[in-house]
This record gives sequence, structure tokens and C-alpha cells, in this order.
Amino acid sequence: MDLHQQVETIDVRIREGACAGEFAAAVRELWQDIYVAELGWVTGEAIRHNDEYHEYSTYVLIDLVRDGEPIMPVATARIVEDSQQGLPIERFLPLGPLKEDRHLIEVQKLMVRPSFRSRRFPSAPLGLMSLIMQRSMQFAVTNNASMIIADVFDDPQVSPIGPLRQIGFEQIGVPFVDTELGSPVASVAMAISRGMFLRSLVGGADTTMLRFLRGELSR
Repeated sequence: MDLHQQVETIDVRIREGACAGEFAAAVRELWQDIYVAELGWVTGEAIRHNDEYHEYSTYVLIDLVRDGEPIMPVATARIVEDSQQGLPIERFLPLGPLKEDRHLIEVQKLMVRPSFRSRRFPSAPLGLMSLIMQRSMQFAVTNNASMIIADVFDDPQVSPIGPLRQIGFEQIGVPFVDTELGSPVASVAMAISRGMFLRSLVGGADTTMLRFLRGELSR
């Protein structure tokens, strides 16, 4: 039976963790299906999660579930904490003074399977990209990040650049080309301080994304 016809029994479940074992297999499946098969931005041989940032990375993974049982992974993102390796985005965009006495994290490699990019679910009333950003912001606040950097494509069709702006993220620097991927779409760095995010969250700003983060939106 077609998955899209079973709207009453299908939902999504989000989790986070280190990229190892079954978790790593699910992340790699998404990278393979989206970056290699769909978009052709990288070869299968070039896909690897265990790069120099692996030790400092936490992955967010969204599974499609039916009656509580997982069916397949449908979305993912990587959260990287700053370390002696720096942040992945620094290969393309120097952060300079932004790093002084700050605990930075970067959210990157956000992706959703194409047939689910516009879907809504009981657990994701604004879509899967927004759900990923919700969990990423929770991670940042819990881990006392003083600034959150997001490396996203400058295209609202394939990235959460719209929801980021609703939260209060602002672009830093100029668009750049991510040479790790063969994408024709430019990338941009978006940033928000922990203090600014918390003020937006508790200050009553009436944007759809902030209301979602405050738990004011339901199915």
C-alpha cells in the first residue's frame, strides 16, 4: 500500500546521537540517496561520516514510523561542536572575531528525502526541516553554545533558510561555494547568539517558527 495513503497511521520520530552502528548506516543511506543518487553532488566513494569532525559531532535523525515502528530514515543533520579542528564552515568562510571567547556549534548537512520535503506530520506540523532546527536549537541551548552557525544553501526549496530567519538568524559574510559538494547552489552562513535566541523565544515574538519552538503549535 502506498505510504502517502496511510496518513492516519504514519508519523515521524526524531532522535540524536553519535554516528555509529545502525545510526551511521541510516545517515549514510540518506547521504547516498540524496547527495549521490538524487542530486549527483558527490560520488559514493567520497561519502564518509568519520572525517576530522567526527569526534565532535552529534547527528539528528528523523525516522518515518507507522504505528510506532520505524519504516525508513527520511531526514538528518549534523551538529558539530568547535574544537582544535575548527568548524567545517571555516574551510570556506573565516569566522575571525566571532570565535573569540565563544562556544560555537555548527549545524550542517541538513537534508530531507524529496518526497517528504513538503509533508506535514503530527510531530512535525511545520515540516521536517523545522523539526530538525527545533532539535538543533534545543541541543545548542542544552550544551551552552554561545553562538549557533548554520551552513545552508541559499535556496528555500532545499534548505531551512526561511525558518532560520524566522527564529532570528542573520547571514554572516558573503555566499560561498562548498567545494566538498558539486552543487550549483551557493551556500551561506547564518548565525544567532544564544542570548538573542532565548530573548526571541521568551519575548513573545509572533512568528510561526517561534510559536512552534515554544510548543504552541499542534496538529
